[in-house]
Amino acid sequence: MVLVISIFVLLQKEDLRDRMIRLFGATDLHRTTVALDDAAQRLSRYFLAQLGLNSAFGVIIGAGLFFIGVPNPVLWGILSGLLRFVPYIGSFISAGLPITLATAVDPGWSMAI
Repeated sequence: MVLVISIFVLLQKEDLRDRMIRLFGATDLHRTTVALDDAAQRLSRYFLAQLGLNSAFGVIIGAGLFFIGVPNPVLWGILSGLLRFVPYIGSFISAGLPITLATAVDPGWSMAI
């Protein structure tokens, strides 16, 4: 549902901005436009920082899994970076999958630990 709403918001961003201006600041058009532009700039910087942080997380996890010897470390690194966008539980889910694979592949417990 969030994905569908996001797509519609991105497709109709000018119309949505005009509606927000009419709703919140029709009396002071300039200040409302400046406030919306500032909010958009701050949010884009925040999301870009999140993307960089999550990408670095995925690279570190992938490199660690490569050195441990888990099969397909690039796949698990990319999946870890993507799942990091899911709040609270994404990192735990991304850790559980390679641990399960390491338990299945290695005859001992050394790789999983």
